[in-house]
Amino acid sequence: MMVEAIAAGMSSTEIETAIDGYWAIGSFLDTGLKQQTEFDLAALEAASGRMLSADQRQRFMDVQHQANRWTYLGSGMSHPKFVEMMGMLNQDKARELLNAVPMFS
Repeated sequence: MMVEAIAAGMSSTEIETAIDGYWAIGSFLDTGLKQQTEFDLAALEAASGRMLSADQRQRFMDVQHQANRWTYLGSGMSHPKFVEMMGMLNQDKARELLNAVPMFS
């Protein structure tokens, strides 16, 4: 309801700019999640008292980063109400969203 109220007074250009800002924030958060995954790896190695092999480290980074992406970004981006609202605001941006969601799942 808040998004509808805010968007009601905006032009289509302002809405597109706001949606682009949403993507910029998501990208910023994704970078932070990658850093957090590196911290998680360091904590795992410290707690276990052993260093993982290069392959194990890469596998951990890939899996843990993807899990964090889904938990903190993808699950919200793919929520039916969010997708519906995006479609109401801008159909082209809604299609971009639906194309991007698999990257976060």
